[in-house]
Amino acid sequence: MPDPNMIKIDEHKIGFMFVCKAGNSSIKTLLNEKFFKGRTEFNVHGPKALAPHAEYCNRHNFGKDYLIFGTCRHPEDRLISCWKDKVLKQLHVGFSRRKYPFSLGMPFDKFVEGLMLIKDNARCDQHLRSQFYDLDLGRISHLIRVENFRSDWERARELIKKHCGQDYPEMKFHERNTGSFKPEISKETRALIEERFIKDYELLGYEKRS
Repeated sequence: MPDPNMIKIDEHKIGFMFVCKAGNSSIKTLLNEKFFKGRTEFNVHGPKALAPHAEYCNRHNFGKDYLIFGTCRHPEDRLISCWKDKVLKQLHVGFSRRKYPFSLGMPFDKFVEGLMLIKDNARCDQHLRSQFYDLDLGRISHLIRVENFRSDWERARELIKKHCGQDYPEMKFHERNTGSFKPEISKETRALIEERFIKDYELLGYEKRS
């Protein structure tokens, strides 16, 4: 997946600032449906998946006349999703390449302890990087939160229609959650999560669960 994980659609003057593990796959699939009628023979995360209609870019490539959206998720739920998908099921190649202190199937609490050694910067794997780092909150017109995925996407569709007259597809996917299995989280582990992602809690308006 390209990093930064941002897409611009020049013909509609629309931009998306995506956060990994925060619904970006579902939205990219809808963009694929919009431009290619749902063709599925390519990976929606590929660097040229939506070309020529859309392309990956950085935050400086959006013009002043662009309508910008961002995605986000409660920091704890996002981290659980990352652990389940990138550590519990299989060890993410990006974690191995960066020699992170993670191992396949490791317990969630040990995963969080290892995460505390990893700092937010451009070299940090974007599945672990704080959300605020990848979101230019001053430019974003509308945040699409996983907790309100369906209704927030409907609002985004309304804004897009007003902005450029285009109809974007309805959200047809299941409500996002962390699945039926959630790890037991101790007070100590939760405190570490809240310390590591303190700016996400503050800037994105998420409540701490401690």
